[in-house]
Amino acid sequence: MKNFLLLFVSLFLSLSAHADDFAPLDAKYSNLKKPRVTRRLSGRDGPILNAKASDVLDVISYQSSVKSQQSRGTCSIFSAAALLESLLIKDRIERQNVDLSEEWLQYLVSQTTTSEGSNSSSNFSLLKEHGLPYERTMPYIGEKWEDARSGEARRRCGHLENRMLTQCLVAHRDPQLLQLDDSTLLSPASREHYDPEFVDARREAANNKRKFFRGADSRPFGYYVGSDREIKALLDRGIPLTLDIDFFYGAWNHGAAEGLGIGKNPSYWSQGLVTYPEKDSMDRLKSPEKPAGHSIVVVGYDDSIEVEYTVKMKNSRERTFKRRGVYIIKNSWGTDSFGVNFQYKGNNLPGYGMILQDYAHEYGQFFKLDLR
Repeated sequence: MKNFLLLFVSLFLSLSAHADDFAPLDAKYSNLKKPRVTRRLSGRDGPILNAKASDVLDVISYQSSVKSQQSRGTCSIFSAAALLESLLIKDRIERQNVDLSEEWLQYLVSQTTTSEGSNSSSNFSLLKEHGLPYERTMPYIGEKWEDARSGEARRRCGHLENRMLTQCLVAHRDPQLLQLDDSTLLSPASREHYDPEFVDARREAANNKRKFFRGADSRPFGYYVGSDREIKALLDRGIPLTLDIDFFYGAWNHGAAEGLGIGKNPSYWSQGLVTYPEKDSMDRLKSPEKPAGHSIVVVGYDDSIEVEYTVKMKNSRERTFKRRGVYIIKNSWGTDSFGVNFQYKGNNLPGYGMILQDYAHEYGQFFKLDLR
């Protein structure tokens, strides 16, 4: 009986850890600018001399908590907010428990699009233009609104049609609110446009813009980081970055990989290990049939870590590869699924993980955010 209970608990924990491996994604990013690589860590060059690592744990010490985007494809929204939160903590502008509103940023993005998510460059520009209120003022709603037939969706979006209805369902609010004055939004006679919470969020965002971005108005805001050397120099200085990347389901061991015939390793998912879409692999062949993107925060690098992993090839055989060099990442899929068992230098860091530098360099774009 005791052995049966242990087996049941083990199975339950295993299923729980992988229950969310169908984590939602952004749409595929367009025109990603890959960084220039000045030093390859994998391949036929032999052992890497003078392998370096940034102070990952120091950068993690001023990160805000790992959050979950839940069922919405808002990873780039979360990475932008998380990056800003960490920089505010680092500069002692905010305390460790700062929590900014992803709901507000998605609303701003939805002024010009009918889909969830965005990209780092657009998000940074919106942060500069409008600011960001706190989570408590405009809380995140983790569910997708498919229609406006009932509940809060009907109250907020039921009066709209066509494109505006779609925008409202994506952002959970009427896109027209941003253009209306406070007196209209605070008057119950305005009916569907009555929204005191929105007024509070907009005012707080404007105040935070002045507080967070002092002296930054006249400078470019979202910077593309152009080379691996620059990426690592910034991380050496304790400056985290965002990474927008083409998504390969096998490399991430995402739940959709099996349906595409790619295969996945659940233990890699729980360990937060992101590998590489190898040439002639099913991952490289099949992932483009379901194009997507993902955005995460990069908190450091370690050139000394060598990863050995198994990949399903186009001939259906499995092949083992080794690659060296990883970036340590902070994700937005919560702490009980991806990376639930991630460890770095003896520290348990649920919700974090590591991605092979080769994958990040060849399929991603890095961004830094300046506050001043």
